[in-house]
Amino acid sequence: ALRTPGSQESAYEYNTYFLPAVDGVNQPYVGDPMPYYEDGVYYIYYLKDGGDSFNHSIYLATTTDFVTYTEIDEPVLEANRSGGQDSWIGTGSLVKVEDQYYLFYTGHTGASNMEFKEKIMVAVGSDPYSFEKVADWDITPPAELGQKNDFRDPQCYYDPETGLIHMTITASQGNVARILKYTVSADLTEQHYDGIIF
Repeated sequence: ALRTPGSQESAYEYNTYFLPAVDGVNQPYVGDPMPYYEDGVYYIYYLKDGGDSFNHSIYLATTTDFVTYTEIDEPVLEANRSGGQDSWIGTGSLVKVEDQYYLFYTGHTGASNMEFKEKIMVAVGSDPYSFEKVADWDITPPAELGQKNDFRDPQCYYDPETGLIHMTITASQGNVARILKYTVSADLTEQHYDGIIF
């Protein structure tokens, strides 16, 4: 009987959780939370599924106590309505480098004429509430994977001592799950594939 997200949630006795506001008559849901913490505030980025979200655009809710939440109504990063590599947005993560915020995310295309189904892309912001996509910047699957479809969910952290952003990306090789390691310079001008770590 539990075939919808709503019925699944109502089957449990959750007392405290965040749920986006109803859009008209549609109840949207939170997918793939991407947490970030700074100065006493937890920023919970998520793929908004349903409602007014276009193809899993990234939305934001903030909290200081996980009891009360502030929902940001507009997407902080919207899927590309014109199509292209990020016509759908997939999971990513946020890092702060000095005064810049980098939101790395998965660009997923539904177009059959694109070489890569998924690439890692980035958007930059001067605050954690809005981001601009960086044109012509991406990371593509290495040739050794032997496939161009399954390459997503970058998890990143910034090391100020080395000036490098360390990133892991999930993928598959011969239908076996893999985790790949990359390093990216703080100014995004250099990237290095460090190999498969799992």
